Amino acid sequence: MRKSMFQSSLFLCCLGLMATSHISLAATKQVEPATEISENHNWDSANPLRTKGRSKEVVKQARHFFNEGNAAARKNNFQAAIEAYSAAIDLIETIPILFQNRGTVYARNNQLQLAIEDYNLALQLDPSLVAVHRSLANAYFRTDRFEKAVPHFQEALANDETNIVTRMRLADSFARLRRRGEAIEHYSIIIQAEPGNVNALKKRGIVLAQTGDLNSALDDYNQGITIAPKDARLLLNRGLLLARMKRYEESISDFDAVLQLEPEIAEAYLNRGASYLRLGALAKAQQNFETAIEKLPNSSLAHLNLASVHLARKDLDRALMGLDEAIRLNQNNVHALFLRGQVYLQRGERKLALGDLTHARKLAPKNKSILRLLEKAQTAQ
Repeated sequence: MRKSMFQSSLFLCCLGLMATSHISLAATKQVEPATEISENHNWDSANPLRTKGRSKEVVKQARHFFNEGNAAARKNNFQAAIEAYSAAIDLIETIPILFQNRGTVYARNNQLQLAIEDYNLALQLDPSLVAVHRSLANAYFRTDRFEKAVPHFQEALANDETNIVTRMRLADSFARLRRRGEAIEHYSIIIQAEPGNVNALKKRGIVLAQTGDLNSALDDYNQGITIAPKDARLLLNRGLLLARMKRYEESISDFDAVLQLEPEIAEAYLNRGASYLRLGALAKAQQNFETAIEKLPNSSLAHLNLASVHLARKDLDRALMGLDEAIRLNQNNVHALFLRGQVYLQRGERKLALGDLTHARKLAPKNKSILRLLEKAQTAQ
């Protein structure tokens, strides 16, 4: 069996996702600090009409609870703050600052759905509150509701175009929504304002790579690494990109650098092994995959790639064990199903091959390699 047949099964980790396959925007999950608690002067300037018709005693009591809430919030006494703001709202439900502050406390306490509800109530009372738009956008962002976050980030930016943190969150939201042109546009604005912003360079590089503009992505990674030569995640991303460009020796150098900085990054072992396998260095590939499995024992991809080493050596028994484990960990691992179907077919186990290839076909109906092998299994005697 030709070695190239098995190399098609290798899939390097997705660029960035870090960690969590999305745009790693693993870095994306940084949370913008919550809006500061609005203090008394906000009450005085915002509320004359909203307290109309209320007795002076009611307004005084509401202000007292408002001040109590602020004092508790400053001490991170979240429950007391929430109770105080709620008492003020019970007295006067038309003051947006009360909902804004209670929402901020909810957000700080990671009660994000309650924060979202309060921020929306505040905006119903006063749609012009820029700080609330920003806080609501961040709450939506933190709950992965990026479509809802976008218009509020845009509203906040319309009143503060130079806010880099808000623009970064907007760009990240576009990236997560796969609105890549808009993401690149906003990352580029950040980089123009702050040429040394490594995070923006890293993220723009990820999105550029996703669009297929590999050379521009590489330029961003190179620039970022010049600024931050010890940024392990940036080196990892460049290594992944170089591997995608079939520059395997260079990718291995980057993975080496990653592991010198952070020896526990399992993705570096996994992808260094894949580059070694592409170069035919089977022993080094195996060593890296085995280390990756030690660190990520539940990684279906790691077991799949180790099985690919055994296939390249025509050790079908060990390959089959690895593919069994890869599929046990992820029953919808198309590439493991395809390879196991190949192994079963070579061993004359036609029914087992048909089972795997039929399943793989359902998962990837447009894959011509799976279709050809399935047809071969169907006609095999």
